[in-house]
Amino acid sequence: MNDAQRSVERIHQLSDMLQSLMQQAAVLQQKADASMVQSRQASDALKRASDRLPLTVGATIETVLEPAAEKAAAKMTATWAQANAAAAEATRTFAAAQETLQWKMLAYACTGALAVVVLIAAAMAYLSPTERELKALRAERQTLLADMDRLRKAGAGLEVAQCTHQGRPRTCVRVDAQSPRFEGGYLLVPAR
Repeated sequence: MNDAQRSVERIHQLSDMLQSLMQQAAVLQQKADASMVQSRQASDALKRASDRLPLTVGATIETVLEPAAEKAAAKMTATWAQANAAAAEATRTFAAAQETLQWKMLAYACTGALAVVVLIAAAMAYLSPTERELKALRAERQTLLADMDRLRKAGAGLEVAQCTHQGRPRTCVRVDAQSPRFEGGYLLVPAR
């Protein structure tokens, strides 16, 4: 598994963890809301009951229940704060992983582009003739041009064409059909 795949897997894990924390936070919020409603209802019921009880009993109940309700509310608030902190940490981790993945993908793209450029340059260097080969081709060209000039000056304006002989292309030269045959199989070239 390469770095990009591990980063993507880590992002998925963090996303799942963030989603789980958000769900837990929503459940805790619902419980807190329900608890607040129940506390309010209990408080109202106690107030109504305390109105009916003698003054000292009502004061005693208030002094006992109020700290217990405050303690429960503080505990729910702390749990909610922990869930918020965990969600914030998951969000930061997710953002950092996402940024790292973007930089890695950019690095992979640049590396791939550089590899293509290097391959093209290597192919061009391999396929291009060397300076020595170019020099040899230029010398051969000059030799051929000189031979052509010499032949033209000697009156040998040859007509060269491609002919097919026994199914294969061959180079042909027009000769004088009335020419006598000379030693070595030579014939006369038509005059121009």
